[in-house]
Amino acid sequence: MKRFLIIALFIGSTFPAWAKTTMDSQTYGVLIEKLEGVNSKAKLSDVSRFGIKLRLADLYAERARRVLLEKEDNQCKDCPSPYRDRIKSLNYYNQIFEEPSLIEHRGRMLLQMAHLYEVTDQLAKAKNLYQNIISGKVQKLTKDINGLAHVGLGDLHYKDGQFGTAKTLFTKALSFNIDSAGYTASKIAWCYFNLGDAKSAVNWQTKILQSESYLSRSTSSGLEVDESIHMDAARDLATFLAQTPVTKNDVVQLFNLSPEDHKLDNVSYLAEELERLGKTPSSLIAWRYYLENQPHTSRKLKALVYVAKVQLVLNREQSALGDMTEAAQIWQKTGCQLDADECKELQDQFRQTIIDWNQRRKNKPSPYLVKAYELFTKTFPKDIDMIYWAAQTAKKRRDYAQSAQFFRQTSDLARQLLSDNSDSVKIKNIAEGSLLGEVEMAEASKDSKLKTQAYENYLKHSTKKEKQFEVSYQLAYMDYEKRDYKTAADKFYKLAVDTKLGSSPLKKKSADLALDSLAALKKEDTLSEWADQFSRVFPAAALEFRSIARKSRLNLVAVKLNDEKSEKSEYKEAQSHLAKVSLQGSSDKEKIAYYKNKTLLALKLDQLNEVNDAASGLLSLKGLSKNDHLWAQKQQLIVAQKQKRFRRAYQLAKKINDPALNPEQKSLQLALLADLANINSKKHYLDFIKYTNSYEKANQARAHLILKSRYPWNELKKELSSLKKTPELLGRLALEVYAKYRNQVSAELIIKQPGVTRYAAGRSLQRQLVRPSLVAKSRRIESHRVSTKSDYLLKKTLKQHIDLLKDLETETNKIIALNDWILQIIALNKLAEQNNRLAEIIEQLPVPRGLSDDENAKYKGLLAQQAQPFKTTNDSIRKKLDQFWNNQSTFEAVIENYKSSPRPIKNLMKPEMQELAKYAPFFKRQAILSAIKNNDEGQSLEHGIQARANPLDGRQK
Repeated sequence: MKRFLIIALFIGSTFPAWAKTTMDSQTYGVLIEKLEGVNSKAKLSDVSRFGIKLRLADLYAERARRVLLEKEDNQCKDCPSPYRDRIKSLNYYNQIFEEPSLIEHRGRMLLQMAHLYEVTDQLAKAKNLYQNIISGKVQKLTKDINGLAHVGLGDLHYKDGQFGTAKTLFTKALSFNIDSAGYTASKIAWCYFNLGDAKSAVNWQTKILQSESYLSRSTSSGLEVDESIHMDAARDLATFLAQTPVTKNDVVQLFNLSPEDHKLDNVSYLAEELERLGKTPSSLIAWRYYLENQPHTSRKLKALVYVAKVQLVLNREQSALGDMTEAAQIWQKTGCQLDADECKELQDQFRQTIIDWNQRRKNKPSPYLVKAYELFTKTFPKDIDMIYWAAQTAKKRRDYAQSAQFFRQTSDLARQLLSDNSDSVKIKNIAEGSLLGEVEMAEASKDSKLKTQAYENYLKHSTKKEKQFEVSYQLAYMDYEKRDYKTAADKFYKLAVDTKLGSSPLKKKSADLALDSLAALKKEDTLSEWADQFSRVFPAAALEFRSIARKSRLNLVAVKLNDEKSEKSEYKEAQSHLAKVSLQGSSDKEKIAYYKNKTLLALKLDQLNEVNDAASGLLSLKGLSKNDHLWAQKQQLIVAQKQKRFRRAYQLAKKINDPALNPEQKSLQLALLADLANINSKKHYLDFIKYTNSYEKANQARAHLILKSRYPWNELKKELSSLKKTPELLGRLALEVYAKYRNQVSAELIIKQPGVTRYAAGRSLQRQLVRPSLVAKSRRIESHRVSTKSDYLLKKTLKQHIDLLKDLETETNKIIALNDWILQIIALNKLAEQNNRLAEIIEQLPVPRGLSDDENAKYKGLLAQQAQPFKTTNDSIRKKLDQFWNNQSTFEAVIENYKSSPRPIKNLMKPEMQELAKYAPFFKRQAILSAIKNNDEGQSLEHGIQARANPLDGRQK
């Protein structure tokens, strides 16, 4: 259409003055009628007839154009056919085209004819005519005509989708400096765009917008910028940009090149187009620039809603919420300053954006979505649907407190709306549903305050009251949970007996909880009265409530038994209540409970005979379950053990078939009881060894049997292959046996077993074997004297002493290799003492007679030099000993090991501990002496297995 206008303008500029006058179609008809009359009367020889035909051709073409305009304005009635007028116009042009007298009009006629062919769908003829102009087949045409022919032919190719050919023609047309250069340049840009080269399209369109000549029209006063062309060109640039990677610089350039009144409109158009094309990040850039430069808050408001939508597409929920917050603040502060329809549309878009957001996050809504709902409902507090959906969304997020608040807001608004339209079924349903929703969310939140508010709100405002009983029940139950049993009991009682509230499964539950509340308040009398009343209110449960009246005392006893804080006086009080219980008419279950409670109370009060009697009573009942039968037997077993009637206990244990005890445990139990009853337990210990999967436990049992045997060393050697798998236990066992039977050969055999000396008992046994040698060698050197009676004796005895010292040193090194802390300290102390003693002996040797003072001094100095190595060795050993004594953890372990040893082992270790104390620093000496004086003793292996599995340890309870 733009191209037709351009050609029409050119043609119009060559029309005579009459053609430029604005006339309606009827006036054109009058002129045509007159000229047709003149033409029909003209002679063939009359040259003027060619001018008349030219005028008729022009008039027919112009009337066709005018009729179309009038039809658009509904001003044309009984108008002639534009198509027929154009055909007539073409006929006249064809008749006179070759007339030499009209050669000056030929160019205009050609363009008009091509145009008429085009609008009458004779496109081939139009193309041919344009091609004739371009190819030069028609002579004496101006450059303007040629240029416009290129434009016309380019447009035809453009319509056919031949954008490459069209672009070539448009580009050629620009070389003719035609008036329609802006249009032509724009068509080149569109050709690039349609060819998929959006970047070149942008460059061309930018060039157009940067050149006034492209944006101008020819007027009587010269070229003037046409705002409509400028506006269209800028909008086209936005269209092209949307197909390219858009940066902020592109947006700024579009803004700068757009007409003043359309700068921001074009930026928003670009943003929307980018969003439509799915270029969300680029769209966001454009929207941000729009917001930065938009001075009007209402327009900014609209953009913020768009931006929020774009942010959500990019999954930037927090940023979207920020834009929504800003939009909501503007709306709340200034309202919407746009026209009413636009404001309504914007509100709907704001609303729909949140709804779409909710759809995307339907299964997992974010906290930002809930906040968005909150913003919207504060801004538009009358939108009940959105408030209701906000509640549902918060519910999905398990933000129960927030959801309850939204439900409360919904129900409040619903009541307000119902006051204006009380017949709205939808609002009524929302109101009721919101009240129930608030109750549900408050319960889910487990917030007592919220639950109370929700329950009370429901009872106050619900019109259907369908959940009145349930809600009232929950209010009572909250008092029950708060342990306000008095209030709870009264409320539950009313719910149970109030016939106005109809029937509900919770009525029976209310009765139960009313009695439970009384039981908690220990109001046994009231409990029994209410239980009787409930037996009449609930006939189907009459037996149950009558039984409750009887059970109240049994329950009281059970409460006392289950309360770990109950004192002896309370157990006696419970026993008195139990004595008042009548078993007449009671069920077997109640009788079982009675005897079990009687047994337990007697146990608590240590009334062993009563325990035995009550357990016997329990065993006499018919229908007693296996578990209860076993329980009663075990109570009798406990009594027998506590009364130290171990033979009876042993016999009872043999009879009891306790599934909780596996064969290993059972055999150990019988073995221990047999020991206590002085019955041969060997069979049971052997059974235990056979059944247990633990080397440690099996060897403990073997150790027990070995220590009880007549020849423990022989038994130990028989079991050595098994015992050596537990080297620590083997060491302890051997040490205990050695303490009673000093067999050094057997002890040495044990010491050689792998791992034995890594443990305290093994090292203790090793010390018993090694220490005698150390003591003997120490005594030899201690008793040796260096004789100074003669040089011969001095030399001989001194050599002997040094040899004895070396022997002691060798012994000490052997002990050090054993890594035994106690032996090392003793040996090192002895070695240090003897090194120091030898140094003193050397220094105190007599000086030979007849020496001068100077020689005397030199001799003493020589003696000092000879003594120095022994002094140095003494000092070195002393430093090493300091390190030993500073090892506090090892020292404490030694003390604890001694304290925890049985008496025979203590007696065995006492000499070495006394010697250790002799060398110890003051405070550690005191600790060692204190440990030696301590009369406590550890458990022997003979009894150790009993300590690990004491039959009185409560296992049988």
